[in-house]
Amino acid sequence: MQLRTSTLLSICSVFAAFAGHAASVPSRRQIISGSHGTINSPLNGSAIVSGSTVEFAFASVNPCESGYEPLTVWLLPTPADNTTFTSAGAFAEGSYLYKFGEYLVPNFGLPAMSSPPPPPSTLVVPTLDGVADASSIYFAVVETYEDCPPDIPDEYGLTSIPVVYLSG
Repeated sequence: MQLRTSTLLSICSVFAAFAGHAASVPSRRQIISGSHGTINSPLNGSAIVSGSTVEFAFASVNPCESGYEPLTVWLLPTPADNTTFTSAGAFAEGSYLYKFGEYLVPNFGLPAMSSPPPPPSTLVVPTLDGVADASSIYFAVVETYEDCPPDIPDEYGLTSIPVVYLSG
C-alpha cells in the first residue's frame, strides 16, 4: 500500500505543477485603448456618394511610439465599439459594410512601406447593396498599438464618425 500511496502522491504533484504552469500563461486578449486618433476627413456628418472619391485624412496618436503603426479603414452600420470587434483587431464578418483596406503609418521620418502602404489621401466610396439612399453610416478607423510594452497583447484604438451615404 505504501508504494501505491507514494506513486499517487507523485502523480498528483506532477498534475499540480502542470496546472499551475498552465494557469500562469497569459491568454491573448483584445485590449481597446481609450486613446485613439482623429478622422479629419471626411468631415463628421458629411455626405459620401457611391462611386465618388472622398478625401481621407487621419491624425494618429501613436501612444506606444511605434516606428510604424498599422491601421484599417471601414464603413460600419453603427458606431465603432467592441461589441463586434474581434481579438484579431478586425470587425466580425457581417458586422461591417465595407473594408477599405489595411495601411501602415510611418512615424519619426521613417520611409513608407509598400506592403501595406501608407494611408491614401483619397478613397473611392463603394456601392453598398442593401443600404438605403441618405442613410447614416459610420466611417471608422482601427489603430493597432503593437509595442506598449512588448510583453502584452496588441491594443486597439477605435474611432468613427457619422456620414450620410448617397447611392449616387
